[in-house]
Amino acid sequence: MASDDFADVAEPWLRELKENPDFPPLPDDLEPTTFPLEGAEIDGQPTEIDPEADYSPLPDEALAEEDIEAGREAHRNSGIDVLAFYKSFRFRNRPPCRGKWGIFLFDVGISAIRAEYAAVTVGLSPNELHKLAIDTLVAHERYHFWVDVWALGQEVLPARNRIKRYEHYLASCRNLIFCEYDYEESLANHYAYSRLRSRKLSDGSRAGRLIKNLFKKSPEPYSDFLFEAPERANREALLAGAIVNGVDPYIAVLLTARGSRAVIGPSIRPADARHPAVGHQKCPVYVLKVTGYAKRVRPFLGVKLKEFRLFIEQYLAGKKLSHTDHDYYRIDNGEKVKFPNEHDKNVQGNELINILRKAGMTPSDYRKARTATQKWKVDCPRSEPKEAFGS
Repeated sequence: MASDDFADVAEPWLRELKENPDFPPLPDDLEPTTFPLEGAEIDGQPTEIDPEADYSPLPDEALAEEDIEAGREAHRNSGIDVLAFYKSFRFRNRPPCRGKWGIFLFDVGISAIRAEYAAVTVGLSPNELHKLAIDTLVAHERYHFWVDVWALGQEVLPARNRIKRYEHYLASCRNLIFCEYDYEESLANHYAYSRLRSRKLSDGSRAGRLIKNLFKKSPEPYSDFLFEAPERANREALLAGAIVNGVDPYIAVLLTARGSRAVIGPSIRPADARHPAVGHQKCPVYVLKVTGYAKRVRPFLGVKLKEFRLFIEQYLAGKKLSHTDHDYYRIDNGEKVKFPNEHDKNVQGNELINILRKAGMTPSDYRKARTATQKWKVDCPRSEPKEAFGS
């Protein structure tokens, strides 16, 4: 009997993929999920669901209001992948949720989206809002799955010499989170909006107004989802170029300028029921029950301004350049950075990532350095400047 798990279908092909000596070595801590920080650290209890079925909302009394509000704020600062994530079938036997892969919806994430929808509409039942919240999250993450499947198809083509490409693309893309060139995220939100916007709700309205309002509250690239078919094809072509070359989409833009281009087009959204990525071999979907979600997403809710100034001045050897409505610094690698608004209590998640990108640091680098320097008090400035990502 054929397996109904796409990971089983893909496994023989994955075993044949070889390393390309022309690509940089893959990092030992390659992130297996679309969660913007280390998904391997996520701890929770997954329950598989059928997203096509009707089901009642999870009991809100089981979730802390603090966690739901943290989910809403985290989404506004950092996009939808803090409320749900996709874990590749390539990493099924790695944490989080070792032995499982697919789409994982935080229970808090569902309630956070439902709360966002409820805040801007009346007359819709909790069940209806809950179902729309789940479908919104699933649609976004399903696009990530289809990119993964498309990439495997490219890797196993005889002309491709069965070389690992997708994993190198993933490693490179971590440098572009919250960047306009992270086309996979803007395309995933574009797909979710296009897929669900015409759904008629019980009050006679269409779901598109709620989803548009939700996505517009999130940072770039998640908020950049309203574009027509030609732009979608252009972004998917650049995304394809990034994957087949094992680089991030920013590099793919540069390659395209030199005449290198690959086209995904509609193949990334398989409609044929015989395709192994649809039908009975679909991507599994889980609800992930977690505790202490607010604490987990604290980095997305901002860093205290006083401490962040120490990071720039002490660790990055930042020299103040000017002050208008913001302070500007020149940091050790020569990049100019804008200090966040002093009227805010915290640095917002997208602001943090943008400055880290200019400093050539990932969120993981930041947290490790914060610990090693005892919050920027010892071994500062850093011993060696790093080149900004995307420069």
